[in-house]
Amino acid sequence: MSRSGKWRLWALAASAAVAAQGGAQTIRFGGNRVVITANPAQLPADGTTASRIRIEVRGRDDAPVPDGTEVIIATDIGDLTADLGSKQRSAAVRTEGGYAIVLLTSEEPGTATIRATYLDSRNQVMVEFLPPGEAGKRESRVVHVTGGWVGYCTDMDLVEARGPAELRYQGLTIEADTLQLNPRTLVVKADGVRLKRRDQELQCEDTYLELSTMRGGCRRFGDMGVEEITYNAYTLKPTEAEQQIPQDAYRFDDREGRVWTVARSLSLFPGEKIVLRNASLHVDQHRVMRYPPYWVIAFEGYRGSSNTQFLQFDSTGGLALDFPLFFSVTDTSTGALKIQRGASNGSVMAREGWSLALELTNQSLTRERETQLLIDGLPKDQWGLLLTDRRKLFGGSDADFSFAWPDHRSIFTDFSVFNYGSAGHLAARTFADRTELGEWSYGFNADYLSNSIPVGPAARLRWGTGLQAGRNPWDTNGFVVGHRASTYFDFTGWQPSSSTSLVPGISDTFSWDTANRRQNVARLQLSLNHRLAKGINANVRYSFEHRTGGGTYDPLDTRNGINQQLNLNVNAYASKRWDAYLNGSYGLTDETVYGFGALNYHPLPKYRIGLIGTYYKFTDQSFSDLEVSLNRALGNREIGVRYSTTDDRVSLQFGAMQF
Repeated sequence: MSRSGKWRLWALAASAAVAAQGGAQTIRFGGNRVVITANPAQLPADGTTASRIRIEVRGRDDAPVPDGTEVIIATDIGDLTADLGSKQRSAAVRTEGGYAIVLLTSEEPGTATIRATYLDSRNQVMVEFLPPGEAGKRESRVVHVTGGWVGYCTDMDLVEARGPAELRYQGLTIEADTLQLNPRTLVVKADGVRLKRRDQELQCEDTYLELSTMRGGCRRFGDMGVEEITYNAYTLKPTEAEQQIPQDAYRFDDREGRVWTVARSLSLFPGEKIVLRNASLHVDQHRVMRYPPYWVIAFEGYRGSSNTQFLQFDSTGGLALDFPLFFSVTDTSTGALKIQRGASNGSVMAREGWSLALELTNQSLTRERETQLLIDGLPKDQWGLLLTDRRKLFGGSDADFSFAWPDHRSIFTDFSVFNYGSAGHLAARTFADRTELGEWSYGFNADYLSNSIPVGPAARLRWGTGLQAGRNPWDTNGFVVGHRASTYFDFTGWQPSSSTSLVPGISDTFSWDTANRRQNVARLQLSLNHRLAKGINANVRYSFEHRTGGGTYDPLDTRNGINQQLNLNVNAYASKRWDAYLNGSYGLTDETVYGFGALNYHPLPKYRIGLIGTYYKFTDQSFSDLEVSLNRALGNREIGVRYSTTDDRVSLQFGAMQF
């Protein structure tokens, strides 16, 4: 199987995992506030290039928890590490100034869910691991619709424009008397049609066009009466190859929708949002209210600001509001003044009370450059600033920059660059941090990793070398320079059946630094993948490490000698009725345990019964909890009632309600 083919399979598996977790409201407010961020959030899956995971823990009084507080962190893909030597999927980390920082690497492409838990509070972040050399950034596709009447029907999830109507998309213009667009499938149906692209033109009575493939069919009058042809929308020429046109392809959706948002014009960002200009809400053909100049309707999974996913409520965590007033929306940029209150689940700079925020975003049409500036907490003393920028540099290198000033007291900066060559690739990162109660720490790391070299019929070799330098305030040696050398043996593995595979891996990493510290980590890994049934996949991984030397500061508290860990991941998305997710780790050497599972059952289309279990046991603490919830869908979000065995009480939740 090709590398891109394997990536597509991993992407499908990751989508199932996200779907299973997404409906389970796995982020939880408790007695404390846990915030987790990842920089960068997209990187190659090579086992060496790392994302810095930062966890912030504060109490209800917004004060940092005491130094040395133990926080549990776990991932379902990849490995957590302090120095790219010893690696594990779950661990206990200790805070300094309210923060803890670890690294995350992966040799497996996919979307990793990293979950941080402190007692009864938890939060999560996702990191996308791509096959090395693959950008993984889809081309930006923006569909513009104008007309004498333009509307979006919430009931039918349908865009409609009436005479004269016009749709513009990637250089193609469709003029029609009436036009309908499905925002999910990107299928266009129109009558009285004229299609234009540069100097090409195609006229027909009606058309069916799939914007995702730019192929469609149309009917027009010819010498023999009504004739049907298929065409390519890039050239507007008839296609000779046979193309299947669905039955009733030209028939409009004639259902009567009750709720419409009617606008002067509309822009669809597929998979993300719909932007309506000068819109108003209509119910049963009567106008109910006018909206601000720009009104943004978000789709499921969209993480940006919108006017429809702005409210969260948890009776244990309070009300969280993040409502944007957009003053500019274009194909490449947005500008919004936001009204905020409380700590929303997804916020990286949450604070109590009411405040204002300014958010500016900008991206290129090809998404080779994305920039976000967020200033929030105004006009409070602890206002915060976040600046992120991702772009292509130096002839094709991927660069990622982040500057966070979350509370006007702590500062975190990260800068990473990945460059892919014919023989291997280079990854470099630098950081500078200062917590509210601590001193400056800074560092630089550069790693080179070769491409795979065949060393036998079933094995390939990779080698890498790295240089690091930096200073941590807890290290009495001051500024330290170090070097690292790694060797990886990748094996094809054994596949006893079409649904089962066993893949081994061997690696060795030796490191030293100017503080006379030496460390060697030899690692053996066995990964078993098995498809239990259609839509149900399981992965069991066994890792064996032998570590010698040591003496370095290690927030993961790994020790010399043998360390063994067993990991389990199960994703089940077999039907619309139920889905399940399980992520667990067991330390065979130190007997540490981590487990998180979610089960969702849908007795009726709009209702969900959720069950979430959490258990962990590490050095200083253990925790167990079982949560049961009953939820009802409103739009594509939920309102639910949850009972927790730890709290022994019932709480009410609005999960980023959409209106």
